Amino acid sequence: MNRAIFLDRDGTLIVDRGYLADPDGVELLPGVGESLARLRQAGFLLVVATNQSGIGRGRFDQAAVAAQHRRLRELLSAYGVGLAAIEVCPHTPEDGCDCRKPASGLLRRAADDLDIDLAASYMIGDKDSDVLAGAQVGCRTFRIGTFSAEPSDNGDWQVEDLTQATRLILDRPSVLAVIPARYASTRFPGKPLAKIAGRPMIEWVCRRVGRARGIDRVLVATDDRRIADTVRGFGGVAVMTSPEHPTGTDRIAEAARQYPGDLIVNVQGDEPLIPPLYLERLIERMVATAGEMGTVAVPFDRTDQSPDHPSLVKVVVDRQGRALYFSRAAIPFARAGGSGAAPLLHWGIYAYRRALLEAFVAWPQGVLERCEMLEQLRALENGVRIQVLIADCPTVGVDEPGDIAKVEAALRQQEGIEP
Repeated sequence: MNRAIFLDRDGTLIVDRGYLADPDGVELLPGVGESLARLRQAGFLLVVATNQSGIGRGRFDQAAVAAQHRRLRELLSAYGVGLAAIEVCPHTPEDGCDCRKPASGLLRRAADDLDIDLAASYMIGDKDSDVLAGAQVGCRTFRIGTFSAEPSDNGDWQVEDLTQATRLILDRPSVLAVIPARYASTRFPGKPLAKIAGRPMIEWVCRRVGRARGIDRVLVATDDRRIADTVRGFGGVAVMTSPEHPTGTDRIAEAARQYPGDLIVNVQGDEPLIPPLYLERLIERMVATAGEMGTVAVPFDRTDQSPDHPSLVKVVVDRQGRALYFSRAAIPFARAGGSGAAPLLHWGIYAYRRALLEAFVAWPQGVLERCEMLEQLRALENGVRIQVLIADCPTVGVDEPGDIAKVEAALRQQEGIEP
């Protein structure tokens, strides 16, 4: 059977000009030709599935749409791209047909004609109706529009354009997750080995991280033999690292050199309830944007924490979801008369491209890093754009012995879910 990419036309492949009657008005969106060429070279059939209610409304006829599609094929031929099929629904929503998206008739018809394995295929469009049509037949789905860092029901992924969708389909990196774990801790010595519901905390973290789709290997980086032995005892992978590392990032870099991985994910060893979903979404964000470094934050209004506390790190982001600054201070400052801006609580989760991680640990500490004692400021001071994924719920970390009871209570609330 064949794999296919089902594509909406207007707003996904060509500029959406509403009811388009003139074939000269067909204009490819930026990156479409190059993206479709990559997908076709990877063996995907390319199928356009488009609603054209303008026919049913008398705005234009079948001949005009056929002329538009001849022009579309001409434009794509310049990139060596051929379309396997163009499926058109001429009906209006009032007709109640079984082919107009969000109904799935167009996709099912193409699948029957071209022997397409729908479970191995994707639907890419710029409207909810495209996503729903793809989901009905079992395709993975992409919703094109403004990139959303927050989880959504509108598609398996939300991306800015076809270029980002293509990266997610074809450029899946190998992913290595590294969990730094130290025995020495001022507030909680031996924290990684503390028992939570009968298991050491480091085991809970490893199990959670291992459940995230897209992570190929999980390992613990430690300088303590007791932690390494415990990890190996429950079947995990432990790497002994130098006790002289000044930061956890240096420890991660040493451990990562011993294993393959294009993308390195750093998850702190005191996050036994880390949601695998956000690790998956962070990886997807890194792939979609070709990002060098990424992290996670959550709005303070979805936590029980105060942004005024200096032990909690805050982050502000730009319109593309990239970090502008991290601080222990309450940023942004809410001046009297100013408009509101929800502060974000930073999670200590990172993803790095391997080359960036190696460069990061080679850079000297910067002025801002030494001032706030925040490693991520080293990246900003060196011009790195850090992607920030916005989570919609907090996690429960372990900073001191009293937090163990909170974690166990959270586990009890998740009855029926294997942590």
